[in-house]
Amino acid sequence: MARKWIRRGLGAGVLVAIGAAAWAGFNWNSLQSRYAAHRFQSAATDEDRTRWAESLANRDDQALVPFCMSADAAVRSAAVAALERHLEAVPPTDARGAELAAQVLHAFIAAGEPQREALAVLLPLAIARAGPVDAEKGRTAVAAALKMPSAAARVAAIRAASLPQVALRSEILPLLSVPEAEVRRAALFAVGPAIDGEPVIGDEDLFHWMHDPDADVRTICRAALVSRGRTDAEIMLGSRLLDPDANERLRLLIDLRYEDELPDVEPWLERLSHDADAGVRAGAARVMMEIAAERKLPAPAWVDRLAETDPEPMVRRVAKYYRMQPARTPDSEVRLVEGP
Repeated sequence: MARKWIRRGLGAGVLVAIGAAAWAGFNWNSLQSRYAAHRFQSAATDEDRTRWAESLANRDDQALVPFCMSADAAVRSAAVAALERHLEAVPPTDARGAELAAQVLHAFIAAGEPQREALAVLLPLAIARAGPVDAEKGRTAVAAALKMPSAAARVAAIRAASLPQVALRSEILPLLSVPEAEVRRAALFAVGPAIDGEPVIGDEDLFHWMHDPDADVRTICRAALVSRGRTDAEIMLGSRLLDPDANERLRLLIDLRYEDELPDVEPWLERLSHDADAGVRAGAARVMMEIAAERKLPAPAWVDRLAETDPEPMVRRVAKYYRMQPARTPDSEVRLVEGP
């Protein structure tokens, strides 16, 4: 009798063992994911966190997203870095990538400031991988990230704002004037070069960044202007047109007076007629009217504007004086020598 019960017990044990093994087999990946998550959360070094975050990403990438919301900055950083590498490796057409991207966007919108700063680096990848249904969620996330205090977050947001799914390039413009050079570089690279659609910043406004204190910003600005078809001469003149030194802008007037390479200097002079410096505005009127007198051209409307409505009396007087000067003829300057 005792042997019978022993045999029954052994049989039951075997069945339990087989059932446990079968259950473990069916749930092996889940068990491994839970183990990786546990090891990741309890890791004491950056190397261990990186290793277990990678392991978790390979087994259950969406399980990493909650760790991006952790109060522990080291855990957040490792989780985001692993997700970034994972998203980069996922093919753009992979449905799993779209699901993960949607989770990242949802997490960003729901996160607090420290968590958003960590997650912002994922926005360009997440938006590129997300489906059309998440487009509005992506726009909301990018609009918020463009206003974040972190320079790294804003640089990532600029990259995301340029994507067709987001189309927030006009929202980048305020970042062209921020103190951080890396943000200005990213912003100018996003809005400066020629594109197929309507530009969000004009060529003339771009010339401002030819005087940026950062050499890389100036290089990006020049490249952007070249991509828009501007010649070296036009870039040089445009740079001087917006030079912070009023004396340089006055010297530009002298050069425009005797410019032979440009087919028409009037647009440049007209722009200088709006200059903040009264001396530059008066000089623009004088140079324009001297050229007009030589070529027997009427006074442009903007010279009339200076003569009648400029806030500075000196500018009005100068514009009126040169507007009233008669057109020159060859006899007024050169007497031809005739033979007998």
